[in-house]
Amino acid sequence: MSKTFGEDDFEWPAGGMINPDPAPPEAIGALTKLANLTFLDSLIKLARDDVKERMLMAREDAADELKEAVDPSTPGLERFSTEPDEIRRQIHKRIPEGLCLSLLITAFVDVPFAPYTLPVKGEHRLIAAQALALKLGVPKLWSDYAEAAVSDLKSAASPNGTGVWGVLAGVGMVAAAVPLVFLAAPAALAGGAAVLSGLAALGPGGLTGGLLVLSSVAAVGGGTATAGAMLSGSAEQVELRALLLASMAVTKSRLRPATPTQEMRALKKMQAKAEVLLKRHTEISGARAATTKAARRKVDSIARLIKKTESVLAKDAKRDKKG
Repeated sequence: MSKTFGEDDFEWPAGGMINPDPAPPEAIGALTKLANLTFLDSLIKLARDDVKERMLMAREDAADELKEAVDPSTPGLERFSTEPDEIRRQIHKRIPEGLCLSLLITAFVDVPFAPYTLPVKGEHRLIAAQALALKLGVPKLWSDYAEAAVSDLKSAASPNGTGVWGVLAGVGMVAAAVPLVFLAAPAALAGGAAVLSGLAALGPGGLTGGLLVLSSVAAVGGGTATAGAMLSGSAEQVELRALLLASMAVTKSRLRPATPTQEMRALKKMQAKAEVLLKRHTEISGARAATTKAARRKVDSIARLIKKTESVLAKDAKRDKKG
């Protein structure tokens, strides 16, 4: 546990992970993938019979991909298994709180069975996310807060009903949930290898500390190079990263008002870098170029999310003051 926190921090009214048993950093990436699998298992149980078989096929592919990426000799993965009945044993109280919260938030914005597209009801997401929270060892209430934050912010992410909501297939839960982790991974790596390498590169200090975990967003997000990396890829991917950071800020603030929302700093660094890149695209490619339009969309989506997030946080503070 980080020296920043003491034992009493886990007794806050918002709840927390009591007596955590953190896995070694090099095992965390695989465990987050297992968390994704158990989320899929819950969705499968809730699905209609005509969809369930296809979901099982998609789940099998995800499990096979993970097994190929994981070295069972890795510390913390000695008894690694993707079998549904074995997952809780491996993930319970072993993934840092902040990453648990990030996974719960992603449950409401991601395409769960990516790269495949299968129908998932909103109420099923919440039930599955609540089950995931308990398996992770954090309060079930966290999933409700995660859903509420995403609901409050999603209109700013895609005001016209497009964007992240229509093109997420292929992004995948873990890739979406821990974008900052990938910044620490070698560029040549992808998928599970990037997750494992990225988490290991962050080191123990980046993987502990309650809800401040991956705030490394504080340290990492404070750098121009990191802001540039967060802007890589398509406009939709950037929208997703911004939405996840914004949702983390709102959820953390509501769960634990005293917890700094370092994600807002990261979002503003992204915005500043995006504006610089847009200016360069305009100067070099011209205002009408497709690349310039994509750069402008990144600027606009981040700006909308920052404005909406600040508005939501201000309303929360006003309500809490009255209460």
